[in-house]
Amino acid sequence: MTWTIDWKPITDLEDVPDKPGLYKIRIIRNGNPYPTQRILKEDDKGVIYIGSDDYNIKARLKNFLNALDKGKNHIAGDRLHDWREDRKINFENSDIQYIYKTTLNHNSKDEERKELINYESDYGQFPSLNRKLPKTSLRYGKK
Repeated sequence: MTWTIDWKPITDLEDVPDKPGLYKIRIIRNGNPYPTQRILKEDDKGVIYIGSDDYNIKARLKNFLNALDKGKNHIAGDRLHDWREDRKINFENSDIQYIYKTTLNHNSKDEERKELINYESDYGQFPSLNRKLPKTSLRYGKK
């Protein structure tokens, strides 16, 4: 499956299916992607998280959205919530967007792992809110 064409606001989840899938999260400022400097090169799309759900990607994105306000039920949403609250990072004129793609046969964690390995290969590190590879049947280093 391919990624959706357009990035959408995290508050707009209406068209996301109740299916397994992958998603990417980014921050935009003043209507533009907020570029993120990585070790090897800049990520001009500003991806801060790559995630997945083996059952319902829409529910997982809702968990992320809820965690932004309440700081629970989604590790990346929790971290972003903490950055805003504890570190007083200014998100004024900023929005959070996502893209997604569905996967087959509940193999989303394997697909997430591949996506993270490819991202790390391109940029030298994971997105800011990803800390490690998910546990899957794939071995590290295999694309």
